[in-house]
Amino acid sequence: MAFHRRTAVPTPASTRPLVLVAILLTLAGFGCGAGAGGGGSDGGEPPKTAERAGGYSVSHIDALDRLSTASDVNAQGVVVGSGPAERDGGGPTHAFAWLNGTAEDLGLDSAQAVNDAGEISGEDGPVATVWRPDGSKVQLAYGSARALSNTGHVVGEARTAQGHIRAFLWDGHEVTALDTLGGANSGAYAVNDSGQVAGWSENAEGLVRACAWVAGSPTDMGTLGGARSMAYAISAAGVVVGYAATADGVDHAFVAEPDTEMIDLGSLGGYSVAYDVDAAGRVVGESAAADGAPHAFLWENGDMVDLNDLLPPASGWLLIRALAVSDKGHVVGQGLLDGVERAFLLALQGPEPASL
Repeated sequence: MAFHRRTAVPTPASTRPLVLVAILLTLAGFGCGAGAGGGGSDGGEPPKTAERAGGYSVSHIDALDRLSTASDVNAQGVVVGSGPAERDGGGPTHAFAWLNGTAEDLGLDSAQAVNDAGEISGEDGPVATVWRPDGSKVQLAYGSARALSNTGHVVGEARTAQGHIRAFLWDGHEVTALDTLGGANSGAYAVNDSGQVAGWSENAEGLVRACAWVAGSPTDMGTLGGARSMAYAISAAGVVVGYAATADGVDHAFVAEPDTEMIDLGSLGGYSVAYDVDAAGRVVGESAAADGAPHAFLWENGDMVDLNDLLPPASGWLLIRALAVSDKGHVVGQGLLDGVERAFLLALQGPEPASL
């Protein structure tokens, strides 16, 4: 099934602002490291940081001196995300890359993911796009580029000529529509360095199920006793996380491999959703606490921990959603800082957690 797509034509680096090329090279590790507290092109302030020995330090990401949402972080601590064009929250969204208090507007509408080479996937208008550290871009299809691997695979969703939404995989040369579980629509949210893909697909009954594609073949990952499920991430080892409905209809975070049954990760008191997993098997996400309010969590070694319990008592933060975790222990997401929603970066202090 053919996509509406544009030809993947790199944009010459000479057509990009030199400051953008410079920061992308720096973020990818090809240039000098950005100094902590350095200002971006809009003169941002140093991040507000709270620390606790043996726990986590948490930094406020106010990219481009505006409200922002962080979507991913790589092994170097580079954070990407999106925020409104105007400081009062108005205008269209702009994508950013952020490191140690320095942010740069990428000129994209959104940035969904960043790999360890500093390549960024997102959207440029209605087009799924990959930005490269040399300032070039590749436009893939009309849709969204949700994730990319360190080996050049890109996945996302694109609209077909028939008006359906289909998961796609780009291997660096061409865009391929991935098979569904028998339904009309599907989407891909994650891909690992082996080209294994995780996301969702409608089955023949029209139900949305977590789906893993291995060598292009889709697998229904099932549920936790309910009707629906969704996969958001897949690790280097093929461990998939997401959420699934339980028999009583409550969504719970799960972890599984494509050929194994789901493990219910439980919750902090209500629903739970797992958004990412690292190479060591650490899972991050959000869960309703006993009072019903969403809290960010970390799951490791069989236990779910409220990330707020790892912060200093007077940090001013309430972490509500952990969206991504790097293999180096960086966690990004959304929280409330002194009652105002902000993006955050958590950095692990002390020894790395043990593998599951």
